[in-house]
Amino acid sequence: KVKLNDPFTRTTLYGGVDEIFATKTPLEMDDLVAPGSCFILVEGAPGIGKSTLCWELCRKWDTLKSLQHYKIVLLLKLRERRVQNATELSEIFYHKDKKLCQGVVDEVLECEGKGVLLILDGFDEMPTSLVRDRNSLIMEVLTGSCLPKATRLVTSRPSALAGTTIFPVDHRHVEILGFTDERKVEFAD
Repeated sequence: KVKLNDPFTRTTLYGGVDEIFATKTPLEMDDLVAPGSCFILVEGAPGIGKSTLCWELCRKWDTLKSLQHYKIVLLLKLRERRVQNATELSEIFYHKDKKLCQGVVDEVLECEGKGVLLILDGFDEMPTSLVRDRNSLIMEVLTGSCLPKATRLVTSRPSALAGTTIFPVDHRHVEILGFTDERKVEFAD
């Protein structure tokens, strides 16, 4: 049961009761990245499993039918200073093997992001000053002015999105609610 007057609920949910609670449609992980989606916004309460979902998408890249047409899947943690302060893609797509890293950067730039899934985890953990700086590299990646043909999946808490206008109007919007009672038994036992 959801307590609408609970402080946690008030700070993580927005919209009218009917808009929030009456229009939910279950979604399988393989249907999350629908064909033709350029931007997917996944929101959810703190600790509900947004980052775990990101890791799981990367882990299942080769088995989920919807992800198999991506030649590159990159997980970027927006809370990391390295990502926030990057001025070149090689700083964002960091790997200890610099040659491998540069190869990925070159390939991604050459195709302008076509066939690339960028999973950008933790929009709500970025400093407000950085979100306002539309000229920072990470904001250019988020908004699509850099790598315009890439598919971007962004996770955030709902409270960080209020009043945000940086995402495309035609984006796909998904809310992660956590496990159903049936799935809790399956995964918690």
